[in-house]
Amino acid sequence: MAKTFYPINNAEFAVWLANFNNKANINKNVLGITGEQQTALDTGLAEFSADLALKQQKQEESVAQTSKVRSSRKVLNKLVGKLNTMFKTKDEVSSSLLEELGLHGGDSSLTGNSVETPSNLVVTGTSDGINHLKWNRSNNKQGAMFIIEAKIGDAASFAMVDAVTNSFYEHANQTPGTKIQYRVKAKRGETVSGSSNTAMVYG
Repeated sequence: MAKTFYPINNAEFAVWLANFNNKANINKNVLGITGEQQTALDTGLAEFSADLALKQQKQEESVAQTSKVRSSRKVLNKLVGKLNTMFKTKDEVSSSLLEELGLHGGDSSLTGNSVETPSNLVVTGTSDGINHLKWNRSNNKQGAMFIIEAKIGDAASFAMVDAVTNSFYEHANQTPGTKIQYRVKAKRGETVSGSSNTAMVYG
């Protein structure tokens, strides 16, 4: 088998070839290299270097694009998850409509089960505008949703803030010092519990 004089790695080969071409050009008379052969070497080196650079660029773009796709998917997963939770808190949204949306509205684990009223709701406000809520899920099984309602300032009635499956919540983008009253209800299928105790921040 003939001995291989040049590196197998493409990047190393490009460096090796550039040196080979330079030395061959300087010593072309001694080496007996024709003008045609030198031109072929010059052209080949230029094309190879350009192709190698383009390949590296495409690889970097591919990595960046893959990361971008993964990031976009994460945002969408979170958004659709929140919408799914919100839809299932609405009595007017039927199981068949959820199924049409591909959200498995007919899941029997979410229907036909009793719920208990959440208890021991507490809220703590922080200077960064986040009100931290925490409550006891009161033996409500996994899959139950908790509807968070708030009465902000001098509002006359409670309004829905969000719905989660956890027993804690961060109400962000609030104004520190603004009085807010909170309460939580549990919901599973079509069944909704009574309201928890009312917890107030900055009252």
